[in-house]
Amino acid sequence: KKINVNDEFIKEELNRFHVSLLKNYNFSDDLWNLVNSYEVEKINIADIQLGHFIEETETIYYVGVFESVDRIVIEKVSKYVKILNAESEIELFLCGINSDSFLRALLVMAEYFITCMIHVEQYNNAEYRESMCKKCIELAGGMEFREFYEYIFII
Repeated sequence: KKINVNDEFIKEELNRFHVSLLKNYNFSDDLWNLVNSYEVEKINIADIQLGHFIEETETIYYVGVFESVDRIVIEKVSKYVKILNAESEIELFLCGINSDSFLRALLVMAEYFITCMIHVEQYNNAEYRESMCKKCIELAGGMEFREFYEYIFII
């Protein structure tokens, strides 16, 4: 309210982040646990939507979608979080060394985009954008994940 944002906008944004407990699971993987335990489908951060097309195979947990189509997955053996092409299942991006690292980077992305919504001039602040991208890369597990975060931050 201090920045002249109307009440309806505030209500809509808060509702996007309201998640309901579906069932209290206790899986060992934090991201798999999150998408199975909570109603997270309304949350959309940088075209990342968790909780869509949840599925488990012998080697992969499917935990969400990227850009409304491609699949966000966790490899069971390596623990890597990746984005696979929806049709071919070819790897498009590496997103995190494990679920915890990916979720930490996702929170930084959320911080960045919310800040830019409130302070529109930050969209054009290359230094700020690059620093948030670098922080995501570090949280995700290092330079191996650079391509994905540079794509997200348009660097």
